[in-house]
Amino acid sequence: MHSTIFRLDGYATRFWICMQIRTILRLDDNRINFRKARCILEMDFSRLCQTIRLWTIPGAVKRAQYLKDKNVFASFGEKCSYMDRRVPLYAKLIKVGNNVHFASHVTFLTHDVAHMMINRMHKGQSVASEKVGCIEIGNNVFVGSNTTILYDVKIGNNVVIGAGSLINKDVPDNSVMGGYQRGSLATLIAL
Repeated sequence: MHSTIFRLDGYATRFWICMQIRTILRLDDNRINFRKARCILEMDFSRLCQTIRLWTIPGAVKRAQYLKDKNVFASFGEKCSYMDRRVPLYAKLIKVGNNVHFASHVTFLTHDVAHMMINRMHKGQSVASEKVGCIEIGNNVFVGSNTTILYDVKIGNNVVIGAGSLINKDVPDNSVMGGYQRGSLATLIAL
């Protein structure tokens, strides 16, 4: 048994990106979905480039340093790590403190698009509008994998968030949170 490290060279990266875009643009009957194509073309080019760049940076600490150096987020503290390889939409609405560590597949939802469904229910009348809000993360925080953080949330200092959590309310300082947020599981000082 021999181990292989999966690393994309220039050609493989371009091929992978083309395959992803091709997959996104196809409908079930293999026709091109021009609505999705237009959305991709209108995507913020710098965000797309930053996401591609994150794919080429080995190591979560180096990815976090890249996000800090390029001012991708509103603020990004020192001694952080960022496992994910995609830049969230409206990243400028996210503030990250010092010594914050994100495991893989952490999702930041700084907006929701439920208004689209509601407005279409009312035959295109503008009944609801898009909700957009900030996410603020304090110092000394760990966010477990597959966690979703919703807009208008402030996560305090000295917090541990378990894997697979949904953070839809503010998290107080010195807390351990897990699952669907109903309240603190423990205090960090007690551990």
